[in-house]
Amino acid sequence: MEQTIAFIRDVLGHSGDQCCADQGGGGGGEACATKQTNLAAVVGPGKSSTSIAVQNLLQVFRMPQIGYSATSTDLTNKEEFGYYLRVVPSDVWQARAMLEIVKRFGWTYIAVVYSAGNYGEKGFEELQHFIEGEKNICIAISEKIKSLAEPKAFDALLTTIAHTHPRPQVAICFCEGQTIRSIFQAVKRSQNSQNRNANDTSRLFQWIGSDAWADRQDVVEHVEEEAAGSFSMRIHSPKV
Repeated sequence: MEQTIAFIRDVLGHSGDQCCADQGGGGGGEACATKQTNLAAVVGPGKSSTSIAVQNLLQVFRMPQIGYSATSTDLTNKEEFGYYLRVVPSDVWQARAMLEIVKRFGWTYIAVVYSAGNYGEKGFEELQHFIEGEKNICIAISEKIKSLAEPKAFDALLTTIAHTHPRPQVAICFCEGQTIRSIFQAVKRSQNSQNRNANDTSRLFQWIGSDAWADRQDVVEHVEEEAAGSFSMRIHSPKV
């Protein structure tokens, strides 16, 4: 938001001629120069929540905004975000793809974890909408968690899902990268626990992650073993 305000301030502050008094001793003349700032559009930011905040400001000045990775379905609403355009599909398609994976492998009883905030909550709503239309698929449990929650909150999350009866076959994570990383770290702590036999949650679920994880190496660094075998969505983006 600070950077966006700076963009707008530059545009408004540099319109027209700028003159500054001649400080030399040559008669008090003025040296004038015209500086124009032709800001055509703003590209970014990356996250859906920050994109929405920036768009709320930019549209006041009728300034187009182009999103390269924000996928929230809210940004599709042209009545509310009339100056926002993006080059990636919304989370509607991602939710459909997740459902197709579940159907392909015949999973019928699933858990859903989603990040607190626009990205995770709207993604979960779309996924829930599609699953409600399926006769043979049921959401056993859904849990929302903050990306910056304490480690013990992620430990409790795993325990809650693990003790759901009957136990879900697959866990879908419509999560930001930090959220799924913290989940895998919780899995690792479970594996290293002295009570592993009684409280092991490491291999209870088949994980399906959203595009915020995708092929990011920072998400799975040092938890590669815990992430192994999972699926994750990735927006098709050939190299230009």
